Amino acid sequence: MSRLTEQQIKQLLQPINPKRVLRDGKGHSHVSQQDILAHLTRVFGFGSFDIDVREVAMVFEIPRMSGDGKPSNRYDVCYRALVRLTVRTPDGDTLCRLDNGSTATAQNQTLGDAHDLAYKSAISLSVKRCAIALGDQFGLSLYNKGQMTPLVMGTLVHSPEDAPADVQEGVAQQVSLGNDEIDREVDS
Repeated sequence: MSRLTEQQIKQLLQPINPKRVLRDGKGHSHVSQQDILAHLTRVFGFGSFDIDVREVAMVFEIPRMSGDGKPSNRYDVCYRALVRLTVRTPDGDTLCRLDNGSTATAQNQTLGDAHDLAYKSAISLSVKRCAIALGDQFGLSLYNKGQMTPLVMGTLVHSPEDAPADVQEGVAQQVSLGNDEIDREVDS
């Protein structure tokens, strides 16, 4: 059975390079879609990964009205996408298949531009969400309030020789990500 090279494993266990991290208008950290694709190529090689759009659907299309209540010829459009990222080893064997999805909305656009932007953005965000399963090099640590120190510094399968026996040692304190982690009262 083929597997990753030691050089690939060493790279995957590194923290993300801060030069690759961007901040949006709200100050949230992220990695661009083109950077994710470039880094998949850098780590796994040309032609060693596939992106399959498994599903894409329009969620809504809402026409905007002008101040006088007439159509403005501008639209808000939302799409959802489900994508599969398949990564192969240097020998061409499937290393993993990662599925994830996202939605994206384009606001106040012409009809064609709104559909184009929302459609492509939903797919791009889904690819990025798939890739985070490959670790910190693909933005995993950024989900901890923009942290760039690694969450994965070793694995029980592949670890640097100087890695501690407990692969959790040295991982920074995690912070809540929001609504999905709020304790909710259950109605009786």
